[in-house]
Amino acid sequence: MGMLAAFTFAGVVICNRFLGSVPALDRVFFYLLGSACTILPYVLIMNLGKTIPVDLSSAGIVLMLGVIHTGIAYFLYLIPMASLPVRSVALLGYLEPVVSVLCSALILGDPMDFLTVAGTVLVIGSAALGEMPEKHDEGNSCKHLHAGN
Repeated sequence: MGMLAAFTFAGVVICNRFLGSVPALDRVFFYLLGSACTILPYVLIMNLGKTIPVDLSSAGIVLMLGVIHTGIAYFLYLIPMASLPVRSVALLGYLEPVVSVLCSALILGDPMDFLTVAGTVLVIGSAALGEMPEKHDEGNSCKHLHAGN
């Protein structure tokens, strides 16, 4: 499931790059529609033979989660994504679980064990290294191979 999530995230980043001229609100609508079409078979299979109650309260909660918590957040996420390099978007995406872990520790008081701290440090370090500007060493370039021609 983790690999599937990674490929899906990569697909969103790539699609967002190709759909740069499409307004962000339209992109959010189609991404959420695609998500709903993806999750619907799972929900139906997991609830096979069960009665799924649909009342006003349940519909309101689903709309609130879908439109407000997911739609608006995704809209705000997609606006800057269109102007950032793909590498930066991917690296910033890696920071999302780090922020979640830190918020759960700082706000909710969840304990952080050694592996959690080590993983957090590795993710932050990798993101920092990935964003560092590349240095081009002229002595190691391939230019000197063709200098005599």
